[in-house]
Amino acid sequence: MGSATASGADRILLGLERIRVPDRDYYRPNPEFRLGDYDGSLFLHHISAIPLETAGVYGATAVMGVANWDWGSSGFHFQDEGWFGRNTGSGGMDKLGHAFTGALLADLFTDRIRMTADRQQGAAVTGALLSLGVMTMVEVFDGFATDHGFSYEDMLSDGAGIAFSLLRNTVPGLREKLDFRQEYVPRSYLNGFHPVLGYEGKRFLLALKLSGFDTFRDTPLRYLEIHAGYYARGFTRSAREAGVPQIREPYIGIGINLNELFLGRARSGENALKWGARFALEHFQPPYTSFGTGNGYYEKY
Repeated sequence: MGSATASGADRILLGLERIRVPDRDYYRPNPEFRLGDYDGSLFLHHISAIPLETAGVYGATAVMGVANWDWGSSGFHFQDEGWFGRNTGSGGMDKLGHAFTGALLADLFTDRIRMTADRQQGAAVTGALLSLGVMTMVEVFDGFATDHGFSYEDMLSDGAGIAFSLLRNTVPGLREKLDFRQEYVPRSYLNGFHPVLGYEGKRFLLALKLSGFDTFRDTPLRYLEIHAGYYARGFTRSAREAGVPQIREPYIGIGINLNELFLGRARSGENALKWGARFALEHFQPPYTSFGTGNGYYEKY
């Protein structure tokens, strides 16, 4: 039985390896595109190229909201959540979480459009609009949740993350130089693995990749990154009961460019597995691969 399972998995992996991204440069913007060329027909063309991705993201978000966020438990209302203050619910981590999710979804939609659409010009604009739609849906329905409410702070954070993705996918060379990432380490006092809403175990960072600069591209320094980020702990009831001190800490550090180390420079025509691995490493920082100030993040608390 184990042998058959392994054989089936091998066949799936082999199939994925044979799925090639079209021989086009999904990673870099089209310099010939102008915003004035974008219109409704191009938007619809892009959506028609990624129907499963669009329906999947919107559908999964709706299911998650109904199941976990108490949508529909109250009448519509607003809620002032603050930003990064000591008296906020997570020290600002939820705001960075909104920005990160907005950027992640915009990047995902953009890449998939560039891979599948006949007219890939303006893919970053459509990706940003689709991401904005998802995040706006979340916030509007949060307005009908007793413990949440429509938050202007969340919407501004969403917009900041989506704008970051739009710039990163339209300014030539920016994507090669800069990533917005999330790192997650489970906390024992949270009782389980909570990679979505476990802000106590997260930190968010910007990674400046030396490999994106001509000066370092062909030197050993291309494997290094300069990081700047932020994390907060001690804001949940479980954290307070465990005696976790309240921390709001920015940090700077040095990281390893795992994409450059294991996958090399992004090229057109990569297989689906390689694109997926590259995309994951652009957005998620594996633990213990970044060191600098504020490394109390890795300690028990």
